[in-house]
Formats: sequence, C-alpha cells, structure tokens
Amino acid sequence: MSELANLIEAVKQGDLESVRAVLDANGEIVNQLDESGAAPLHYATLNVHSQIVRLLLERGAEINIADSQFGATPTGWAIEYLREMGGYLAIELKDLAYAIQLGDIRWVTRFLERFPALRQASDKNGRPFQQLARESGNREIARLFGSEDAEAGRGPERGEQNGFRTSVTATLSVRNWPQAIDFYKTAFGAIELFRVEGGGVAQLSVSGAEFWVAEESPQHLNFSPKSLGGCSVRMLLIVEDPAAVYARAVAAGATEVAPVTDEYGWRLGRIVDPFGHHWEIGRPLAS
Repeated sequence: MSELANLIEAVKQGDLESVRAVLDANGEIVNQLDESGAAPLHYATLNVHSQIVRLLLERGAEINIADSQFGATPTGWAIEYLREMGGYLAIELKDLAYAIQLGDIRWVTRFLERFPALRQASDKNGRPFQQLARESGNREIARLFGSEDAEAGRGPERGEQNGFRTSVTATLSVRNWPQAIDFYKTAFGAIELFRVEGGGVAQLSVSGAEFWVAEESPQHLNFSPKSLGGCSVRMLLIVEDPAAVYARAVAAGATEVAPVTDEYGWRLGRIVDPFGHHWEIGRPLAS
C-alpha cells in the first residue's frame, strides 16, 4: 500500500497513533487526494474521529479542501451523510418556513432544487412544509410542493369546482420575446414557469400571478403594440408596495405614464414597458 493509502486506512479505522506515525514519516501527503478524489480530512470528518481531525489540522490539513468529484469540503461530507438520512440544519428549516410565509418563490425554489427531500420534511415545530405551502395561499408555492389546492383559490366562489379552477390570463404579444422575458424578470421579479419547445412562447409568474409572453405572429393576427401603434388592453399588477415596484420597473427601462398616487380608493401608478404594453401598478387602499 502507498503511504497515502495507509494514512487513509488509519483515518477510517480511527487509529490515531498510526495516523501520527504516517504523518511523522511524510507530512506532505496530508492534503493529497486518493483515487476517489478525497483527502484524509474528508474521511476523518465523515467517520467523526475528532482527535484525528484535530491532528490533521495541526499537521497542515486544509480545513476547506474540496474533493475532486463533487467539490465538497470535509464539513460538507459530514453534513451530506446526515442529509441522506433526512437531516437538515435548523437554520435551513427555519429559512424555508420563512420563505414560504413571505411567498418568496425564488428562495423556495432554490431550497427545493438543492434539497428535493424537503418536500416531505417538516419545520422545527413539526408542521409539514406541504401543509405550510397549502396554507400560504400561494398557488405557485403549493405547486412546488406537489399540491394544487392552495387555500386561496378554493371553492366555487373563487372559481374552483370539482378540483378544477377556472381562470383568465393574458398572453402579451411582443417583438423580441427573449428580451421581454428578461425585462419582466428584472422589472417585476418574474420567474419563468414554462417555455414552449422551439421558443416563441413562455409562461411567467409574478409572486403567483401568471401570464404569458409570445413573439408576435402577424400571420395569425397576433400583433405587438409596436406593430399596432398602441394596445387595447392594460395590465393591472396588484402588489404590496406599488411605489417600489413602479420604481423598479422604471429603472429596468419602463417609461412613466402616471406617477403612483392615492385616488378613488387605490394607490396606483402607470408605466409602459419597452415593448409597448401598459401596466397599472397598485393596490386597493384600506377602507
């Protein structure tokens, strides 16, 4: 066996004195990677040999050395081992619950992409995340957890009967639809839910409010405002902070039409996006 193989075997066995002897003979191998791409410190942390971990660090082991297969540090090895059995950091559980509560679709998506098993997990208080998602009232977050029946939007008074929810949504015809998608992501924080294979049409969502964007197709009588010289429909985006969203849209390239003001029971402003579509951004005022 090579010196590195002897060192790693001693680490795996928790043989502190043998580890010390190998390092005394050749300390330069402390950060070498074996055939699987891992360093001695990876195995020491994975097997919870704390004294060997301390010795390796004293002898110059890099505490954040990455393995060559996954780019994982020794700390990552210890954590990932527990993750395979359903273990998570308390801060991860707390932050996911908070993201669901805020309706922050981007962060919820990021958590679930990194840790898919969280869909079946519970928060620190034992409440299943699927339940939190349903109770959030955000259909998009509920869908991320495999549930279509968010509390908001259930029942015939909200357009749902027999498990099917009636809805009306807009498809915005534009010139240069990829640029339009980038604008809506920047201006409104939209995320892309679906893109038709081959391009030309995509479904977007702004905090659960869905709409579509499509490249204009005059042969199908679908014209953009640029072709028509105007548009016959205004979009109404209802948000918690109209002034902030309005300013973000203008910074992204929208043109101001009317500033945000309080009138007729609404806080409302109006912009026109770079593709010719008019957006009223507002919210109803408390009575």
